[in-house]
Amino acid sequence: MRINKKKTAAWLIAAALAASAGGMSVNAADDIKIHVDGVPVSTEFSPFIESGCTYLAARTIGEIVGADRIVWNGDEKSVTLTADDKDVKLIIGSEYAYIDGAPVHTGAMAVIRNSRTYLPVRFMTETFGANVEWDGGTKTVFINMTADGALNTEFDWLSRIVNAEAGGESYEGKLAVANVILNRVKSPDFPNTIYGVVFDKYNDIYQFTPVANGYIYTEPNAESIIAAQDALDGANNIEDCLYFNGIEMAETSWAALNREYYTQIGGHCFFR
Repeated sequence: MRINKKKTAAWLIAAALAASAGGMSVNAADDIKIHVDGVPVSTEFSPFIESGCTYLAARTIGEIVGADRIVWNGDEKSVTLTADDKDVKLIIGSEYAYIDGAPVHTGAMAVIRNSRTYLPVRFMTETFGANVEWDGGTKTVFINMTADGALNTEFDWLSRIVNAEAGGESYEGKLAVANVILNRVKSPDFPNTIYGVVFDKYNDIYQFTPVANGYIYTEPNAESIIAAQDALDGANNIEDCLYFNGIEMAETSWAALNREYYTQIGGHCFFR
């Protein structure tokens, strides 16, 4: 298999990615095509569609994302991919994945077909920073692992955190949350990427609750996407605020006790 990898993979396969097929029902001949960074990829084991989700062999996905290792645990029937210091574990038959140990509802599960482990393409590659598109007319999955794809993914993470934190808020509330994220990216006290800010930890605890509970992986609504784009285009309604919390914590949160109060928008209070 020849692809344009984002890095050279150093493989450590702790055990064979195989187990009993267990009667899994799948489409026999889906004729799915895979393009990575614009290059058609020939896979040793054919992708297929099951319940609306496209699957690739675990090893193939590992090569695409540049995994350092793939580990199969026969006792719990799980497979773990590690790349860029991130561990993603899926258990056969479960719709939950574990990203660095945190449970996340994926809506798709790892499956066994012909004694080989297959993983959901979109969830796995997007989790490792890809931009993924599906062309139903040609049955082609386009996976972009390049810098341009990373930029698109940064926008996606901004849209998702806005939706997760302020999906039920007004447009102004959504724009404010987006700007807190972007202000942190600019601050030397926080990571310098949107992804880094969204998944930032303090004392090993995620800074944003939707990351810990998995809601970050919910598709953003239209207004969240618009607010994220407007913030990236320069619209700002909270100046240099770096923190926000729910109004129920307006007087007791760490930010309330340690930072300068700026304003309230909807259900959130914002702090410099």
